[in-house]
Order: sequence, then C-alpha cells, then structure tokens
Amino acid sequence: MRRTVAAALLGLLLAGCGEPVFAPDAGPGAPGYTKKPTPRPPAVELVRASRAKPLPPGGALDSVVRSDGTFEVTGWALIDTDAPHGVLKLVLPAGVRAKVLKSEAVARPDVVDATGNLSLTWSGFVITVQGSLPEDAGVCLLSQSKQGAFRLDGSDTALCPA
Repeated sequence: MRRTVAAALLGLLLAGCGEPVFAPDAGPGAPGYTKKPTPRPPAVELVRASRAKPLPPGGALDSVVRSDGTFEVTGWALIDTDAPHGVLKLVLPAGVRAKVLKSEAVARPDVVDATGNLSLTWSGFVITVQGSLPEDAGVCLLSQSKQGAFRLDGSDTALCPA
C-alpha cells in the first residue's frame, strides 16, 4: 500500500515537470552578444569641504563599510559611459585623514532595470580608502562629468546639503 501511494505521489510530481524548461539564449554564443571589457573606474578625489550650493540627486551611496584602517564606499552615480568617465568627489568630515587606495567600476543591472537606461550598466563603483572613519561619521559623495554635477542620495546632508 505504501509503495502504491509513494509511486502515485511521485507520478503526480513528475507530471508537473513533463515539459523541459528552456532559458532564452544569453551570454557567449547568443545572437547579438558582444563581450565588453570592464571600463576604467572614474577618478576619485578626496575633498575637505563641499560646495555651498546644493546639487540635484544623481545616483546613490549604498554603503560605507569600515574595516581595520580602511573603509569601502559603494554605490552608483551618473557618470559618463565613455572615457573619461568623470570624477567622484568624496567629502569627508573634518579631521579624517585618508587616502584613496583604489576604485573599481561595477556593473549595476539593478540600476538599468530601475531606470530603463542601458548606459548605466557600469555606473556602479567601489572605492577603497585608507584611513579611519568614526562610527558616527558619514560621508558625502558628489559626481561630476559631462552629464553634470550631482549629489548621491544617502550622502550625509551635513557634509553636502540636499
């Protein structure tokens, strides 16, 4: 009896999977696929004071992650797709001594999906900074390129007014 019930349940489960599931062609070998190299990241400048004039939003500061002697700033910004990409200006609180170690361009398909703008594919970034940022301190991030000058949402409004 148990074997009959188990066989019947297994048959019902497998009946729902009777047809194979096909994923659309994507990636290498798919029609229209072209591999593009990761673009160079935008230049990053450390700034001690921001403009007095508020800038419109143009991107988002996703996170600031502190480690021992370094911190990482991640997000996306309205920067140019072609070189030169533009400049990200990282505004730090007074008294914070820091040095940019590296910056990376990051693909942001979520930004493309949200905006419908394919040119924002490589709008993401990760900036690694050497220095200590106090736990209660925020940062401000500004972007400047041919598209204009913008303030990233999530920036500390005390450092760069909204």
